[in-house]
Amino acid sequence: MKPKILPIMLLCSLALQFSPNIALADEPIQNNLEVDSSSETSSNDSSSVADADSPTTMDTGPLNSTVDTDSFSSNTETATHTTDTTTDLHNSNTDNDEHSSNSTAIRLLTETDPYPRDVVDDSNPTESAYAKVSSILLDSVPLADDPDYYSMVITINPGAAGVFTPNKIYKIGLLYDNSLVEEDTIINYESTYSVSAGDSPNDFVVKFSKSTQLGRWLSDRSFETAGHNMSVKLFFRGGIGTTGEGKLYYSTGPYIALPSRAEINQNDLPSFKSEAIDAINKKAQETKDAIDTDSSLTSAEKAMQKDAVDQEATKAKDAINGATDLDSLKQIETESLETIGAQHKPGTSLEDQKTTAKDAIDTKAQETKDAIDADNSLTSAEKTAQKNAVDQEATKAKDAINGATDLDSLKQIETESLETIGAQHKPGTSLEDQKTTAKDAIDNKAKETKDAIDADNSLTSAEKTAQKNAVDQEATKAKDAINDAKDTDSLKQIETEGLDSIGAQHKPGTSLEDQKTTAKDVLDTKAQETKDAIDADNSLTAAEKTAQKNAVDQEATKAKDAINDAKNTDSLKQIEKDGLDSIGAQHKPGTSLEDQKTTAKDALDTKAQETKDAIDADNSLTSAEKTAQKNAVDQEATKAKDTINNAKDTDSLKQIEKDGLDSIGAQHKPGTSLEDQKTTAKDALDTKAQETKDAIDADNSLTSAEKTAQKNAVDQEATKAKDAINDAKDADSLKQIEKEGLDSIGAQHKPGTSLEDQKTTAKDVIDTKAQETKDAIDADNSLTSAEKTAQKNAVDQEATKAKDAITDTKDTDSLKQIEKEGLDSIGAQHKPGTSLEDQKTTVKDVIDTKAQETKDAIDADSSLTAAEKTAQKNAVDQEATKAKDAINDAKDTDSLKQIEKEGLDSIGAQHKPGTSLEDQKTTAKDAIDNKAKETKDAIDADSSLTAAEKTAQKNAVDQEATKAKDALTGTTDLNSLKQIEKEGLDSIGAQHKPGTSLEDQKSAAKDAIDKKAQETKDAIDADNSLTAAEKTAQKAAVDQEATKAKNAIDGATDLDSLNKIKTERLDTIGSQYKKGTFIKDQKNPATATVDKNDEQTKESTSSLITREKATINSKNAATKLPNTGNKNSQSLFISGLLTLFVSIYVLIKRRVKNQ
Repeated sequence: MKPKILPIMLLCSLALQFSPNIALADEPIQNNLEVDSSSETSSNDSSSVADADSPTTMDTGPLNSTVDTDSFSSNTETATHTTDTTTDLHNSNTDNDEHSSNSTAIRLLTETDPYPRDVVDDSNPTESAYAKVSSILLDSVPLADDPDYYSMVITINPGAAGVFTPNKIYKIGLLYDNSLVEEDTIINYESTYSVSAGDSPNDFVVKFSKSTQLGRWLSDRSFETAGHNMSVKLFFRGGIGTTGEGKLYYSTGPYIALPSRAEINQNDLPSFKSEAIDAINKKAQETKDAIDTDSSLTSAEKAMQKDAVDQEATKAKDAINGATDLDSLKQIETESLETIGAQHKPGTSLEDQKTTAKDAIDTKAQETKDAIDADNSLTSAEKTAQKNAVDQEATKAKDAINGATDLDSLKQIETESLETIGAQHKPGTSLEDQKTTAKDAIDNKAKETKDAIDADNSLTSAEKTAQKNAVDQEATKAKDAINDAKDTDSLKQIETEGLDSIGAQHKPGTSLEDQKTTAKDVLDTKAQETKDAIDADNSLTAAEKTAQKNAVDQEATKAKDAINDAKNTDSLKQIEKDGLDSIGAQHKPGTSLEDQKTTAKDALDTKAQETKDAIDADNSLTSAEKTAQKNAVDQEATKAKDTINNAKDTDSLKQIEKDGLDSIGAQHKPGTSLEDQKTTAKDALDTKAQETKDAIDADNSLTSAEKTAQKNAVDQEATKAKDAINDAKDADSLKQIEKEGLDSIGAQHKPGTSLEDQKTTAKDVIDTKAQETKDAIDADNSLTSAEKTAQKNAVDQEATKAKDAITDTKDTDSLKQIEKEGLDSIGAQHKPGTSLEDQKTTVKDVIDTKAQETKDAIDADSSLTAAEKTAQKNAVDQEATKAKDAINDAKDTDSLKQIEKEGLDSIGAQHKPGTSLEDQKTTAKDAIDNKAKETKDAIDADSSLTAAEKTAQKNAVDQEATKAKDALTGTTDLNSLKQIEKEGLDSIGAQHKPGTSLEDQKSAAKDAIDKKAQETKDAIDADNSLTAAEKTAQKAAVDQEATKAKNAIDGATDLDSLNKIKTERLDTIGSQYKKGTFIKDQKNPATATVDKNDEQTKESTSSLITREKATINSKNAATKLPNTGNKNSQSLFISGLLTLFVSIYVLIKRRVKNQ
């Protein structure tokens, strides 16, 4: 008997001694257990339940274990019935949470052999019995409605004849390891329970409080080890047959070997798994119901939390199914219930979230404005505009937040508003990129300017080189300033100034046409100077002068033609220089006049000699005529030489020489007949006429009509001369007629202006016409600059073509035709355009068409969101309106065309296509894969998770990633794609649920070690089967194991190893508690006295029980015999005193033992 039971026994004894209402045979004895008055009996199959009240709820403690009732076999029908009954009792408790999470049954089913057992008459063991106790189930599972009670099933099997009518199951006793543990008055059964012979077995279901003596004893048992045995002793009050009223019966069942708690639990593990799974399902449903009713969560959060509940429930049930022992099963169940419940994470209230959201809006607005202020890629005006837009969006967002009626819309408003506010910061290109762009613009401008310089035919190569060097210097200076720029404003200023400065380095020279005119004037001046020098050159004859001056004119014309064809100043200068040199070179001075005089006199002498020789040889002359003629020759020779000496220039010299030669030669006068001379003269005339007409035909300065007229005149003069010849009377007149005829014939050829001069004149007319036409083009405001340039270029081309044709023409007729056609063609190059107002109308129509096309393209662009489409179409309308306003203000076609071009470009530029939907799907899936990998990497690196948890979370990541990518594949628009991507990324990230940090879990594990150590040491201290030395040794071992455990915990590197260390070390610490031998079994001489005292106590207790039974019998007699109560009272008083003495003695004995 344990010390804590003694005071209760003492109180019970005193109550029996002094209570004035002692219940006798037929009166219920009111104890701390009561009968369920609603119970009914049945002749076939009924159960009656007896209740016991208790103010104290006691933990079932180590009794939470079970044994599979199927392990107890029987070859009898009664045993089979008993097994079914106990199974039903077990199943009736499977839905009880307290049972599922905190209690595990230990069922002690008495063996069916040698049951059924007689109900033995305690006072007369030989009396025949008619009822049997077939089975007893002791079950520590608390009933569904009474968690503080133990239950017992007692099956009564009636005998072959008679009726068994127990009024009470009076007591229950337990015998443990062959010793009586406790007897307890447990049931006061008021109603009659009757069974008839041949009826099926019937069950009592009785329960008793854990606060009773027997209940407390059971609660203190651990049943950790096998090898103990137990039996149940029942006391009945009732009768057999019709005459047995008031008799006491008892039945003692056989001893059964108790399995260890672990064995019991292991045998019934499937039923515990089923109970645990039911508890998991119930907890999961309760948690999801709580999530559904939680107004602080969004739909997405609810769905996510409920998914997490289902995942945790599935994971828990998988783990439960895989559990191999009850300890791990209960650990899994407990942790899983906590984990499932923990998936419900209530959010913050809507109003608090509105406040938080508005704070987030304010913070985002301030951050965005700070970012705008710090953004050196924006100008001051851009910063002000963007910050104003931030304030407007923040105000609009907070108004929308105030109006939100649920968390989903609040989150949507907050998310969209934060994005919108952030989107108001539209960074310009970074300052460095702008610098790069500006420098590129500088380089481009420099290249364009240098290209323009190179293409400028008004500049010489030297001027081009100088200007291009200046461009490079200005570009370098601008880029250095750009590198030093601190913000966009100064950068823009530097860029603008740099571009202007670079462009200004191109300084065009005099226009090429003006330079050509000047060059031609210079050539004309040079030609005139050269011809004047030729005219003044007395070393030249008139013919030579004429020839040289003609050559001067030809070179001048050739040079001016080359000037007309010159494409740039360099070639023009070279042509001018070459032309001047060539013109000057046409003046070729002759031999000196004195040398020419000598030569001429030599020629005269030669001629005189030749003539005299001819005279001498002429047989048509007489000697006198010869002498006379030779004298005449000498005279003529002398006269000519005297004249030569006086000549002042080559022309007169040549003339004198010629005259002298002629005169000398003429002195030879052969004698010819007049007729022959006439024939000769007429032949001469015919020859002269033909020569003259050939000259006329060959004269390209004459038109065809002029040639015909002159040739007719030649024929007339020839005829007149020959008529005169026919009439001549002498040689002298004949000669005269001939001469005059020849002269007159020759005079009929009257050359016109030279073809070259006519060409020059025609080209001047062409140039004049070209200039007039270009001036008209320049003044025509219906033409653009490009059209003007094109038309003027066409004028120049036609002028050039006409002048080239003029240069190549061979006669005046073709020259005139070329000139006329050239003038017409040049004039035709001026093609006036449409009127400016009509052009404006047309351009505005083009602007409207472009705007509509652009908006249609925006609407059809699946890469844009609805908001982006609206914004872009609004921008299109704004640009179209701006362009049409500018068109109305245009003053000429150039500006109109420029406005049209810029307007169309600007309108078209408002359509900014996004990335294609397929590309965005690919990008989104890549983001999903990257997020999944990052999340799984984070899970793998999370030391707060076990390997199983990591695997489960990574599987969940893969599931969410697959689900998100499948949704992306099926989406048809950008808005839903963005939403799916965002939700997918969030869901994937949410699958990583870090556990308690490894350090915190280490701390918790060490706390568990300390707690287990303390519990174990407390158990050691409370174990009165151990000596003080044993307790000290065991507690020291506990402390050593605890220290070792905590050191091992400190060394754990992951949760799996930590849990393994914790589990193993807890078992090791618990195993340091080794129960001692019961006092009755101890052979230590120091405890012999205690053993003896125990034996005496047992004897005293047995005697006390015998006396109590006698007292009860006396009570029964007192109910029938009057005036017997005083004796009974005396007996009860004596019994109470004896119980008091025994209790005091046992207390003293226990104290001695402990000391």
